[in-house]
Amino acid sequence: PQLSPESFADTISKEVAGRCIQTVFPGTDDALWAMSKWRHAFPDSVLRCLPSHEAVARIRDRAMLHDLAVTLKIPCIETFRVAARSEVEPVIRAAKKIGLPALVRPLIPIDERIDGTRRQSKVLPVANVAELRRLLNARKDIVAGGCLIEPRPQGRTIGYGAVYQN
Repeated sequence: PQLSPESFADTISKEVAGRCIQTVFPGTDDALWAMSKWRHAFPDSVLRCLPSHEAVARIRDRAMLHDLAVTLKIPCIETFRVAARSEVEPVIRAAKKIGLPALVRPLIPIDERIDGTRRQSKVLPVANVAELRRLLNARKDIVAGGCLIEPRPQGRTIGYGAVYQN
């Protein structure tokens, strides 16, 4: 949404009401997040196809999503989790095995603040072990908040995945 998330949801709900629309398929993660957060503005016909806000928030938690996919036996790329300073060196050694370059992803890609504003957490590419070590030692916020390290795709790739458990 180009508007604030609440304004976006309000604008869409007015379009739904004015045009007697029965179903809306959000086209982006931000649209899905906004519509689920302000779901009270939508009629029941739209809500039938809209996951709960809790479910939307949970699928955006990368660690939980990865763990759930593994539990459901969905093949996943090898990923290493860092959630404490003591885990940095063991994870760096393990990351050498999956190969570099790699991507360092915050566990939760969107920081939702108490005032309702949101901030996109950046995915950080690293080319080699030295860059990975330097990043994890310099950015204490990344380690404190938790992050995943995964192989960086090479060439052309496309991918999107989500697991929704009702």
